[in-house]
Amino acid sequence: MSIIESYSFLFFDSFFSALILTPHSEMVVRLMTIFPNYNIYLVFALALMGSVCGSLANWQIGKYFLFLHKTDFFQRKAKEMMMAEQKWHKFLVYVLLFSWLGAVGNPFTTLAGFFRTKIKKFLLLVVAGKIFYYYLLVLCDVDLLQLL
Repeated sequence: MSIIESYSFLFFDSFFSALILTPHSEMVVRLMTIFPNYNIYLVFALALMGSVCGSLANWQIGKYFLFLHKTDFFQRKAKEMMMAEQKWHKFLVYVLLFSWLGAVGNPFTTLAGFFRTKIKKFLLLVVAGKIFYYYLLVLCDVDLLQLL
């Protein structure tokens, strides 16, 4: 496998790891940081970009499900939905800082789309959380798998 193929694999692995049904990309990232022929800054950047793109895909999936607001169930629960959306925007939107936690963070990125979180706020929180995560994983060489 050539270097370009390896970096491409890293990007797509990070992308798919950020989707709702998630494999884990940590192993690929860790392996690429161990071998000296890979640039760790490029590994950091590609893993970050792939993961953020996957989170954006989740946000789009959540926006796609906005049609559920018009169903009978949600029409009957309109008051509860409005309260839930207000709580999301006031308090819970900040859980997007933990979008790097695969099984927990990925559904929250989908909820962000469902609750119509503005894209700028969404990207700010998701990118900040993922920069922190990949900084620890790649540049600080912290084994986050053992911490979880």
